[in-house]
Amino acid sequence: MLQVLHSLAQPNVVIVICRLCVPLSSFSFTIYLDQGSNLQIRLLTQYLDVVYQKTKPLIKENVLQVEDYQRLIREAGWEMQPQSAIAAALPRSIVTFSTHIDGQTVGMVRLVGDGHIVFYVQDLVVAKTYRRRGIATALMKTVMIYLEKHASHHSFIGLMSAASLEAFYQQFGFMQGPTVGYGAGMTQVWQKATKE
Repeated sequence: MLQVLHSLAQPNVVIVICRLCVPLSSFSFTIYLDQGSNLQIRLLTQYLDVVYQKTKPLIKENVLQVEDYQRLIREAGWEMQPQSAIAAALPRSIVTFSTHIDGQTVGMVRLVGDGHIVFYVQDLVVAKTYRRRGIATALMKTVMIYLEKHASHHSFIGLMSAASLEAFYQQFGFMQGPTVGYGAGMTQVWQKATKE
């Protein structure tokens, strides 16, 4: 049972503070309302307050900064490229999309390729504290809308899924190899004789 203690409404933000009227100790829930009734719950400790917060993340095109790219790559645990290489690479992307909440970049994705017949989805990352809120899905939907507008008929759209995330990409029409007519796909991480 919840007892409403306080409510506050602002543009794009609705906050309702409640008390959980059950005999639990040192537990509370922060519940985020994301476009309707989809609830995502994060269990916290030390409090018994319940906060309902509705936010609308903002997705921006081609504003991804080097420092934000580095921070998100670091959070993902991926190997970091030299800053000079990142600074050179980002403007050469076909397009970048980044998610912003309260002025902070919390997610990103890039499309690379020739911009007409070959596209590759790269660097889809969401900050750890903002995962499981639909941000990656929103970014991929934005990518698919871009492809619908700009990709030629029978263009090749590729990506390399992290282990266990294949089902996430399958919902956007990507096939997991090998399939009839396609192999398993191959990659190579280039190793230079001397590091920069």
